[in-house]
Amino acid sequence: MRVTLVALNAMYVHTNLAVRCLHASVQRALPHIPHTVLELHVNQPFATQLRAIWATEPDVVCFSTYIWNRERVLQLARTLKRAMPGLRIALGGPEVSFDLAETIAQHPYIDAIVAGEGEESYPALLAAFERGEKGPLLLEASEPLPIERWVDPYEDKHDIGLSRIWYAETSRGCPFRCQFCLSAGEVVRALPASQAVEKLRLLAEGGTKLVKLVDRTFNYDPARAREIWRGLLALDTDCVFHFEIEARLLDSESLALLAAVPQGRFQFEIGVQSTSTEVLGAVGRVGQFEDVAHAIGMLRQAGNIPLHLDLIAGLPKESWASFARGFDLVYALRPHRLQLGFLKLLPGSGLRRDAEKLGIVYAPDPPYEVLSTPDLSFAELQELHDIEKALDWYGNSNRHPGLMGAVIGNGSPFAAYHMLARWLRANGLFDADRSAAQRGEALEQYAATLPGLGPDAAREAARADETAWPGYRRYRGKG
Repeated sequence: MRVTLVALNAMYVHTNLAVRCLHASVQRALPHIPHTVLELHVNQPFATQLRAIWATEPDVVCFSTYIWNRERVLQLARTLKRAMPGLRIALGGPEVSFDLAETIAQHPYIDAIVAGEGEESYPALLAAFERGEKGPLLLEASEPLPIERWVDPYEDKHDIGLSRIWYAETSRGCPFRCQFCLSAGEVVRALPASQAVEKLRLLAEGGTKLVKLVDRTFNYDPARAREIWRGLLALDTDCVFHFEIEARLLDSESLALLAAVPQGRFQFEIGVQSTSTEVLGAVGRVGQFEDVAHAIGMLRQAGNIPLHLDLIAGLPKESWASFARGFDLVYALRPHRLQLGFLKLLPGSGLRRDAEKLGIVYAPDPPYEVLSTPDLSFAELQELHDIEKALDWYGNSNRHPGLMGAVIGNGSPFAAYHMLARWLRANGLFDADRSAAQRGEALEQYAATLPGLGPDAAREAARADETAWPGYRRYRGKG
Protein backbone atom coordinates (compact mmCIF):
# COMPACT_ATOMS: atom_id res chain seq x y z
CA MET A 1 0.00 0.00 0.00
CA ARG A 2 1.55 3.25 -1.19
CA VAL A 3 0.43 6.43 0.58
CA THR A 4 0.84 10.03 -0.63
CA LEU A 5 0.26 12.82 1.87
CA VAL A 6 -0.45 16.10 0.07
CA ALA A 7 -0.03 19.67 1.31
CA LEU A 8 -1.38 22.54 -0.80
CA ASN A 9 0.38 25.53 0.73
CA ALA A 10 -0.75 29.10 0.21
CA MET A 11 2.56 29.98 -1.52
CA TYR A 12 5.70 28.22 -2.66
CA VAL A 13 7.78 29.93 0.01
CA HIS A 14 5.69 28.32 2.76
CA THR A 15 6.36 24.87 4.19
CA ASN A 16 3.81 22.66 5.93
CA LEU A 17 4.39 21.68 9.54
CA ALA A 18 1.35 19.41 9.78
CA VAL A 19 2.31 16.98 7.02
CA ARG A 20 5.83 16.74 8.39
CA CYS A 21 4.45 15.80 11.81
CA LEU A 22 2.18 13.19 10.23
CA HIS A 23 4.99 11.77 8.12
CA ALA A 24 7.21 11.45 11.19
CA SER A 25 4.40 9.68 13.04
CA VAL A 26 4.01 7.14 10.22
CA GLN A 27 7.78 6.58 10.10
CA ARG A 28 7.62 5.77 13.80
CA ALA A 29 4.45 3.65 13.89
CA LEU A 30 4.29 2.05 10.42
CA PRO A 31 7.77 2.17 8.90
CA HIS A 32 6.94 -0.62 6.44
CA ILE A 33 4.35 1.52 4.59
CA PRO A 34 5.78 3.51 1.67
CA HIS A 35 4.80 7.06 2.58
CA THR A 36 5.47 10.10 0.36
CA VAL A 37 5.00 13.73 1.36
CA LEU A 38 4.15 15.99 -1.58
CA GLU A 39 4.19 19.75 -1.00
CA LEU A 40 2.41 21.76 -3.69
CA HIS A 41 0.89 25.24 -3.57
CA VAL A 42 -2.47 26.68 -4.56
CA ASN A 43 -1.03 28.97 -7.25
CA GLN A 44 -0.02 26.03 -9.43
CA PRO A 45 -2.30 24.98 -12.30
CA PHE A 46 -4.77 22.24 -11.44
CA ALA A 47 -3.31 19.94 -14.11
CA THR A 48 0.18 20.32 -12.62
CA GLN A 49 -1.08 19.35 -9.18
CA LEU A 50 -3.09 16.43 -10.52
CA ARG A 51 -0.17 14.98 -12.44
CA ALA A 52 2.23 15.40 -9.52
CA ILE A 53 -0.06 13.36 -7.25
CA TRP A 54 -0.72 10.71 -9.91
CA ALA A 55 3.02 10.34 -10.58
CA THR A 56 3.58 9.07 -7.02
CA GLU A 57 1.52 5.96 -7.97
CA PRO A 58 -0.57 6.05 -4.77
CA ASP A 59 -3.08 3.59 -3.40
CA VAL A 60 -4.11 6.14 -0.77
CA VAL A 61 -4.03 9.95 -1.03
CA CYS A 62 -4.44 12.06 2.09
CA PHE A 63 -4.92 15.83 2.00
CA SER A 64 -4.12 18.42 4.67
CA THR A 65 -7.13 20.73 4.40
CA TYR A 66 -7.42 24.43 5.28
CA ILE A 67 -9.65 27.37 4.34
CA TRP A 68 -7.24 28.47 1.61
CA ASN A 69 -7.12 25.09 -0.14
CA ARG A 70 -10.43 23.34 0.64
CA GLU A 71 -12.06 23.93 -2.75
CA ARG A 72 -8.98 22.81 -4.68
CA VAL A 73 -8.55 19.76 -2.41
CA LEU A 74 -12.12 18.66 -3.12
CA GLN A 75 -11.64 19.24 -6.85
CA LEU A 76 -8.48 17.13 -6.86
CA ALA A 77 -10.14 14.42 -4.78
CA ARG A 78 -13.13 14.17 -7.14
CA THR A 79 -10.95 14.01 -10.22
CA LEU A 80 -8.48 11.51 -8.77
CA LYS A 81 -11.34 9.24 -7.73
CA ARG A 82 -12.65 9.18 -11.30
CA ALA A 83 -9.24 8.70 -12.85
CA MET A 84 -8.17 6.01 -10.35
CA PRO A 85 -11.35 4.25 -9.18
CA GLY A 86 -9.56 2.02 -6.65
CA LEU A 87 -7.89 4.97 -4.95
CA ARG A 88 -8.80 5.70 -1.33
CA ILE A 89 -8.91 9.34 -0.29
CA ALA A 90 -8.73 10.82 3.20
CA LEU A 91 -8.93 14.38 4.48
CA GLY A 92 -7.57 15.90 7.67
CA GLY A 93 -6.90 19.35 9.06
CA PRO A 94 -8.89 22.14 10.70
CA GLU A 95 -11.19 22.69 7.73
CA VAL A 96 -12.71 19.18 8.03
CA SER A 97 -12.39 18.55 11.77
CA PHE A 98 -16.04 19.50 12.42
CA ASP A 99 -19.28 18.09 11.02
CA LEU A 100 -17.53 14.94 9.80
CA ALA A 101 -20.66 12.99 8.87
CA GLU A 102 -22.10 15.95 6.95
CA THR A 103 -18.86 16.39 5.00
CA ILE A 104 -18.81 12.72 4.02
CA ALA A 105 -22.49 12.85 3.00
CA GLN A 106 -21.85 15.86 0.77
CA HIS A 107 -18.69 14.38 -0.76
CA PRO A 108 -19.16 10.59 -1.14
CA TYR A 109 -15.85 10.20 -2.97
CA ILE A 110 -14.07 10.78 0.36
CA ASP A 111 -13.28 7.52 2.14
CA ALA A 112 -12.13 8.88 5.51
CA ILE A 113 -11.70 11.99 7.64
CA VAL A 114 -9.21 12.42 10.48
CA ALA A 115 -10.25 15.16 12.92
CA GLY A 116 -8.06 17.09 15.34
CA GLU A 117 -4.45 16.25 16.12
CA GLY A 118 -3.39 13.43 13.84
CA GLU A 119 -0.07 12.06 15.09
CA GLU A 120 -1.76 8.93 16.44
CA SER A 121 -5.11 8.83 14.61
CA TYR A 122 -3.50 9.18 11.17
CA PRO A 123 -1.33 6.05 11.52
CA ALA A 124 -4.42 4.31 12.94
CA LEU A 125 -6.32 5.20 9.76
CA LEU A 126 -3.56 3.86 7.52
CA ALA A 127 -3.48 0.66 9.58
CA ALA A 128 -7.25 0.31 9.05
CA PHE A 129 -6.81 0.79 5.31
CA GLU A 130 -4.04 -1.81 5.34
CA ARG A 131 -6.38 -4.30 7.04
CA GLY A 132 -8.88 -3.72 4.25
CA GLU A 133 -11.49 -1.85 6.28
CA LYS A 134 -13.98 -0.03 4.07
CA GLY A 135 -15.10 3.54 4.38
CA PRO A 136 -16.40 5.89 5.25
CA LEU A 137 -14.06 5.94 8.23
CA LEU A 138 -14.49 8.86 10.63
CA LEU A 139 -11.79 9.33 13.24
CA GLU A 140 -13.10 11.86 15.73
CA ALA A 141 -10.76 14.27 17.51
CA SER A 142 -8.95 12.54 20.36
CA GLU A 143 -7.91 13.99 23.67
CA PRO A 144 -5.15 16.62 23.41
CA LEU A 145 -1.86 14.84 22.83
CA PRO A 146 0.61 15.22 25.72
CA ILE A 147 4.04 16.55 24.80
CA GLU A 148 5.81 13.23 25.49
CA ARG A 149 3.89 11.76 22.53
CA TRP A 150 4.71 14.53 20.06
CA VAL A 151 6.96 13.63 17.15
CA ASP A 152 9.91 15.51 15.68
CA PRO A 153 8.73 16.84 12.29
CA TYR A 154 12.30 17.67 11.26
CA GLU A 155 13.98 14.41 12.05
CA ASP A 156 14.82 14.19 8.35
CA LYS A 157 16.54 17.55 7.88
CA HIS A 158 17.77 17.13 4.31
CA ASP A 159 15.79 20.04 2.87
CA ILE A 160 16.09 22.57 5.70
CA GLY A 161 18.00 25.63 4.60
CA LEU A 162 16.20 26.21 1.34
CA SER A 163 15.01 29.78 0.88
CA ARG A 164 11.62 29.13 2.42
CA ILE A 165 9.75 29.86 5.64
CA TRP A 166 10.01 27.09 8.19
CA TYR A 167 7.44 26.57 10.92
CA ALA A 168 7.88 25.24 14.43
CA GLU A 169 5.78 24.81 17.55
CA THR A 170 6.84 24.72 21.16
CA SER A 171 3.31 24.75 22.56
CA ARG A 172 -0.25 23.89 21.60
CA GLY A 173 -3.45 25.39 22.89
CA CYS A 174 -4.21 28.81 24.34
CA PRO A 175 -5.41 29.98 27.75
CA PHE A 176 -7.55 32.75 26.25
CA ARG A 177 -11.10 32.43 24.95
CA CYS A 178 -11.29 34.57 21.81
CA GLN A 179 -14.46 33.31 20.11
CA PHE A 180 -13.14 33.76 16.56
CA CYS A 181 -10.29 31.29 17.19
CA LEU A 182 -10.32 27.48 17.10
CA SER A 183 -7.84 27.35 19.99
CA ALA A 184 -10.13 29.25 22.38
CA GLY A 185 -9.69 27.86 25.87
CA GLU A 186 -7.83 24.76 24.67
CA VAL A 187 -5.55 23.34 27.35
CA VAL A 188 -1.98 24.52 26.88
CA ARG A 189 0.71 21.87 26.45
CA ALA A 190 4.24 23.18 26.15
CA LEU A 191 7.75 21.83 25.75
CA PRO A 192 10.12 22.75 28.58
CA ALA A 193 12.10 25.85 27.67
CA SER A 194 15.40 23.97 27.25
CA GLN A 195 13.79 21.45 24.89
CA ALA A 196 12.17 24.24 22.90
CA VAL A 197 15.50 26.03 22.49
CA GLU A 198 17.14 22.81 21.30
CA LYS A 199 14.41 22.26 18.70
CA LEU A 200 14.83 25.80 17.37
CA ARG A 201 18.63 25.57 17.48
CA LEU A 202 18.59 22.53 15.18
CA LEU A 203 16.41 24.38 12.70
CA ALA A 204 18.68 27.43 12.76
CA GLU A 205 21.82 25.35 12.36
CA GLY A 206 20.21 23.58 9.41
CA GLY A 207 20.63 26.83 7.50
CA THR A 208 17.11 28.24 7.46
CA LYS A 209 16.87 32.03 7.59
CA LEU A 210 13.34 32.44 8.98
CA VAL A 211 11.50 30.30 11.53
CA LYS A 212 7.89 31.16 12.33
CA LEU A 213 6.52 29.74 15.55
CA VAL A 214 2.88 28.73 15.31
CA ASP A 215 2.31 28.82 19.08
CA ARG A 216 -1.02 30.57 19.54
CA THR A 217 0.29 32.76 22.39
CA PHE A 218 4.01 32.18 22.68
CA ASN A 219 4.46 34.19 25.88
CA TYR A 220 1.43 32.78 27.73
CA ASP A 221 3.99 32.00 30.47
CA PRO A 222 6.29 35.08 30.59
CA ALA A 223 9.07 33.33 32.55
CA ARG A 224 9.18 30.42 30.08
CA ALA A 225 9.19 32.84 27.14
CA ARG A 226 12.12 34.75 28.61
CA GLU A 227 14.09 31.55 29.10
CA ILE A 228 13.58 30.57 25.47
CA TRP A 229 14.45 34.06 24.24
CA ARG A 230 17.66 34.00 26.27
CA GLY A 231 18.53 30.59 24.82
CA LEU A 232 18.02 31.82 21.27
CA LEU A 233 20.06 34.96 21.89
CA ALA A 234 22.96 32.74 22.97
CA LEU A 235 23.03 31.01 19.57
CA ASP A 236 25.59 31.98 16.96
CA THR A 237 23.14 32.38 14.08
CA ASP A 238 21.62 34.95 11.76
CA CYS A 239 18.31 33.07 11.69
CA VAL A 240 15.25 35.25 12.36
CA PHE A 241 12.56 33.97 14.75
CA HIS A 242 8.94 35.12 14.38
CA PHE A 243 6.58 34.91 17.39
CA GLU A 244 2.87 35.53 17.96
CA ILE A 245 2.70 37.19 21.36
CA GLU A 246 0.23 38.81 23.75
CA ALA A 247 1.49 42.33 24.43
CA ARG A 248 -0.33 42.57 27.77
CA LEU A 249 1.90 39.80 29.14
CA LEU A 250 5.13 41.71 28.46
CA ASP A 251 6.20 42.63 31.99
CA SER A 252 9.10 44.92 32.84
CA GLU A 253 11.59 42.03 32.97
CA SER A 254 10.54 40.83 29.52
CA LEU A 255 10.71 44.32 28.04
CA ALA A 256 14.19 44.86 29.47
CA LEU A 257 15.38 41.59 27.95
CA LEU A 258 13.82 42.38 24.57
CA ALA A 259 15.37 45.84 24.46
CA ALA A 260 18.78 44.16 24.16
CA VAL A 261 17.87 41.84 21.28
CA PRO A 262 20.11 42.31 18.20
CA GLN A 263 18.44 44.23 15.40
CA GLY A 264 16.00 42.03 13.48
CA ARG A 265 16.76 38.75 15.31
CA PHE A 266 13.14 38.51 16.48
CA GLN A 267 9.87 39.50 14.80
CA PHE A 268 6.63 39.94 16.75
CA GLU A 269 3.07 39.57 15.52
CA ILE A 270 0.59 41.07 17.98
CA GLY A 271 -3.15 40.62 17.62
CA VAL A 272 -4.68 43.89 18.78
CA GLN A 273 -7.90 42.97 16.92
CA SER A 274 -9.85 45.96 18.34
CA THR A 275 -9.22 48.89 20.67
CA SER A 276 -12.84 48.90 21.91
CA THR A 277 -13.41 47.31 25.33
CA GLU A 278 -17.01 46.58 24.34
CA VAL A 279 -15.96 44.79 21.15
CA LEU A 280 -13.24 42.80 22.90
CA GLY A 281 -15.73 41.75 25.57
CA ALA A 282 -18.20 40.60 22.91
CA VAL A 283 -15.66 38.09 21.57
CA GLY A 284 -14.38 36.90 24.97
CA ARG A 285 -11.12 38.79 24.80
CA VAL A 286 -9.95 40.34 28.06
CA GLY A 287 -7.85 43.40 28.81
CA GLN A 288 -7.59 47.06 27.98
CA PHE A 289 -6.03 48.60 24.89
CA GLU A 290 -4.03 50.96 27.10
CA ASP A 291 -2.01 48.01 28.45
CA VAL A 292 -1.35 46.76 24.92
CA ALA A 293 -0.37 50.24 23.74
CA HIS A 294 2.10 50.70 26.62
CA ALA A 295 3.94 47.47 25.85
CA ILE A 296 3.99 48.13 22.10
CA GLY A 297 5.23 51.65 22.75
CA MET A 298 8.15 50.30 24.76
CA LEU A 299 9.03 47.82 21.99
CA ARG A 300 8.75 50.51 19.34
CA GLN A 301 10.95 52.83 21.35
CA ALA A 302 13.68 50.17 21.44
CA GLY A 303 13.26 49.87 17.65
CA ASN A 304 15.06 46.54 17.31
CA ILE A 305 12.12 44.15 16.77
CA PRO A 306 9.86 44.51 13.71
CA LEU A 307 6.24 44.71 14.89
CA HIS A 308 3.29 43.36 12.91
CA LEU A 309 0.00 44.51 14.47
CA ASP A 310 -3.38 43.02 13.53
CA LEU A 311 -6.83 44.61 13.45
CA ILE A 312 -9.97 42.64 12.54
CA ALA A 313 -12.91 44.27 10.74
CA GLY A 314 -16.35 42.77 11.23
CA LEU A 315 -16.23 41.87 14.92
CA PRO A 316 -19.53 42.05 16.85
CA LYS A 317 -20.39 45.57 18.07
CA GLU A 318 -17.62 47.16 15.97
CA SER A 319 -19.04 50.07 13.97
CA TRP A 320 -17.42 52.13 11.21
CA ALA A 321 -16.72 54.92 13.72
CA SER A 322 -15.22 52.66 16.39
CA PHE A 323 -13.07 50.84 13.83
CA ALA A 324 -11.82 54.19 12.49
CA ARG A 325 -10.86 55.28 16.01
CA GLY A 326 -9.07 51.99 16.59
CA PHE A 327 -7.21 52.25 13.27
CA ASP A 328 -5.91 55.69 14.21
CA LEU A 329 -4.85 54.54 17.69
CA VAL A 330 -2.92 51.55 16.33
CA TYR A 331 -1.45 53.55 13.43
CA ALA A 332 -0.09 56.01 15.99
CA LEU A 333 1.93 53.17 17.53
CA ARG A 334 4.00 53.16 14.29
CA PRO A 335 3.98 49.42 13.59
CA HIS A 336 6.28 48.16 10.87
CA ARG A 337 3.20 46.51 9.39
CA LEU A 338 -0.47 47.11 10.18
CA GLN A 339 -2.57 44.19 9.00
CA LEU A 340 -6.20 45.08 8.34
CA GLY A 341 -7.88 41.68 8.35
CA PHE A 342 -11.51 40.61 8.04
CA LEU A 343 -13.38 38.34 10.41
CA LYS A 344 -13.79 34.78 9.18
CA LEU A 345 -16.29 32.51 10.89
CA LEU A 346 -14.35 29.28 11.02
CA PRO A 347 -16.16 25.97 11.50
CA GLY A 348 -15.93 25.05 15.17
CA SER A 349 -15.51 28.62 16.42
CA GLY A 350 -17.80 30.23 18.97
CA LEU A 351 -18.72 33.11 16.66
CA ARG A 352 -19.74 30.65 13.93
CA ARG A 353 -21.98 28.85 16.40
CA ASP A 354 -23.59 32.12 17.56
CA ALA A 355 -23.67 33.90 14.18
CA GLU A 356 -27.44 33.92 13.80
CA LYS A 357 -28.00 35.16 17.34
CA LEU A 358 -25.42 37.91 16.80
CA GLY A 359 -26.92 38.90 13.44
CA ILE A 360 -23.68 38.17 11.56
CA VAL A 361 -24.01 37.27 7.87
CA TYR A 362 -21.02 35.41 6.42
CA ALA A 363 -20.07 33.77 3.14
CA PRO A 364 -21.08 30.09 2.93
CA ASP A 365 -17.82 29.05 1.27
CA PRO A 366 -14.19 29.31 2.45
CA PRO A 367 -12.82 31.53 3.84
CA TYR A 368 -16.27 32.23 5.42
CA GLU A 369 -15.65 35.96 5.56
CA VAL A 370 -18.18 38.20 7.28
CA LEU A 371 -20.46 40.02 4.81
CA SER A 372 -22.34 42.23 7.26
CA THR A 373 -23.10 42.71 10.94
CA PRO A 374 -25.73 44.81 12.74
CA ASP A 375 -22.99 47.46 13.06
CA LEU A 376 -21.21 47.27 9.68
CA SER A 377 -22.96 46.99 6.33
CA PHE A 378 -21.75 45.03 3.32
CA ALA A 379 -21.00 48.34 1.57
CA GLU A 380 -18.89 49.53 4.49
CA LEU A 381 -16.93 46.30 4.56
CA GLN A 382 -16.25 46.67 0.83
CA GLU A 383 -14.86 50.14 1.48
CA LEU A 384 -12.67 48.70 4.23
CA HIS A 385 -11.30 46.23 1.69
CA ASP A 386 -10.27 49.18 -0.48
CA ILE A 387 -8.66 50.85 2.53
CA GLU A 388 -6.77 47.62 3.21
CA LYS A 389 -5.41 47.65 -0.33
CA ALA A 390 -4.35 51.29 -0.12
CA LEU A 391 -2.69 50.58 3.23
CA ASP A 392 -0.70 47.70 1.76
CA TRP A 393 0.34 49.74 -1.27
CA TYR A 394 1.41 52.86 0.56
CA GLY A 395 1.79 52.12 4.26
CA ASN A 396 3.03 48.58 4.61
CA SER A 397 5.29 48.80 1.56
CA ASN A 398 7.41 51.40 3.42
CA ARG A 399 8.20 53.06 0.08
CA HIS A 400 6.30 56.32 0.55
CA PRO A 401 6.74 57.53 4.15
CA GLY A 402 7.27 61.18 3.25
CA LEU A 403 4.47 61.45 0.73
CA MET A 404 1.99 59.49 2.86
CA GLY A 405 2.99 61.61 5.84
CA ALA A 406 2.16 64.69 3.82
CA VAL A 407 -1.15 63.19 2.67
CA ILE A 408 -2.15 62.39 6.25
CA GLY A 409 -0.78 65.62 7.70
CA ASN A 410 -2.16 66.29 11.16
CA GLY A 411 -5.45 64.59 10.44
CA SER A 412 -6.86 61.11 10.87
CA PRO A 413 -4.82 58.37 9.15
CA PHE A 414 -8.01 56.36 8.66
CA ALA A 415 -9.76 59.27 6.99
CA ALA A 416 -6.72 59.89 4.78
CA TYR A 417 -6.55 56.27 3.62
CA HIS A 418 -10.32 56.26 3.15
CA MET A 419 -10.23 59.28 0.81
CA LEU A 420 -7.19 57.91 -1.02
CA ALA A 421 -8.90 54.54 -1.51
CA ARG A 422 -12.02 56.23 -2.88
CA TRP A 423 -9.90 58.22 -5.37
CA LEU A 424 -8.05 55.07 -6.47
CA ARG A 425 -11.36 53.23 -6.94
CA ALA A 426 -12.97 56.11 -8.82
CA ASN A 427 -9.98 56.32 -11.18
CA GLY A 428 -9.97 52.59 -11.94
CA LEU A 429 -6.64 51.96 -10.29
CA PHE A 430 -7.94 48.98 -8.29
CA ASP A 431 -9.28 47.28 -11.42
CA ALA A 432 -5.94 45.63 -12.26
CA ASP A 433 -2.64 44.94 -10.56
CA ARG A 434 -0.22 47.86 -10.62
CA SER A 435 3.57 47.92 -10.58
CA ALA A 436 5.46 49.72 -7.82
CA ALA A 437 6.15 52.59 -10.21
CA GLN A 438 2.49 52.91 -11.22
CA ARG A 439 1.40 52.90 -7.58
CA GLY A 440 3.89 55.61 -6.73
CA GLU A 441 2.81 57.75 -9.67
CA ALA A 442 -0.84 57.35 -8.65
CA LEU A 443 -0.10 58.48 -5.10
CA GLU A 444 1.78 61.52 -6.38
CA GLN A 445 -1.13 62.40 -8.67
CA TYR A 446 -3.58 62.10 -5.79
CA ALA A 447 -1.42 64.17 -3.44
CA ALA A 448 -1.17 66.90 -6.04
CA THR A 449 -4.97 67.31 -5.91
CA LEU A 450 -5.03 68.04 -2.17
CA PRO A 451 -5.52 71.74 -1.34
CA GLY A 452 -2.91 71.76 1.41
CA LEU A 453 -0.26 70.06 -0.72
CA GLY A 454 -0.33 70.74 -4.45
CA PRO A 455 1.79 69.49 -7.38
CA ASP A 456 5.15 70.98 -6.38
CA ALA A 457 5.13 69.73 -2.78
CA ALA A 458 3.84 66.32 -3.90
CA ARG A 459 6.61 66.01 -6.50
CA GLU A 460 9.29 66.98 -3.98
CA ALA A 461 8.05 64.49 -1.35
CA ALA A 462 7.81 61.71 -3.95
CA ARG A 463 11.38 62.25 -5.18
CA ALA A 464 12.71 62.28 -1.62
CA ASP A 465 10.98 58.93 -0.95
CA GLU A 466 12.31 57.42 -4.15
CA THR A 467 15.92 58.37 -3.55
CA ALA A 468 15.75 57.12 0.06
CA TRP A 469 14.51 53.69 -1.08
CA PRO A 470 17.22 51.10 -1.94
CA GLY A 471 15.13 49.87 -4.88
CA TYR A 472 14.91 53.34 -6.40
CA ARG A 473 16.59 52.55 -9.72
CA ARG A 474 14.38 49.54 -10.39
CA TYR A 475 11.34 51.53 -9.25
CA ARG A 476 12.02 54.24 -11.84
CA GLY A 477 12.79 51.67 -14.55
CA LYS A 478 16.51 52.52 -14.60
CA GLY A 479 18.02 49.24 -13.47
